[in-house]
Amino acid sequence: MKKNGRLPDPFDGAGNCWLWEFDCEREQVFEKNGDPVGLLKDDLNGVPVIVGLEDTVDMKHAAFITIGEHRNTYLEII
Repeated sequence: MKKNGRLPDPFDGAGNCWLWEFDCEREQVFEKNGDPVGLLKDDLNGVPVIVGLEDTVDMKHAAFITIGEHRNTYLEII
């Protein structure tokens, strides 16, 4: 779902972002070292994305970055 609103840290202001929600048949399937989405972060980190479509943020890296200081993709259990 495309969302328009407040961008997550470290970005300032409002803009477009994408929100994905999905369910799994089993609990703790993505857990790694106590992080409930640790394996999902590993899987998504570095996957290329196409920039320049409807972006509102200048992405330094044309990829999902889920780990480290240049993170642009955030994952959480809801």
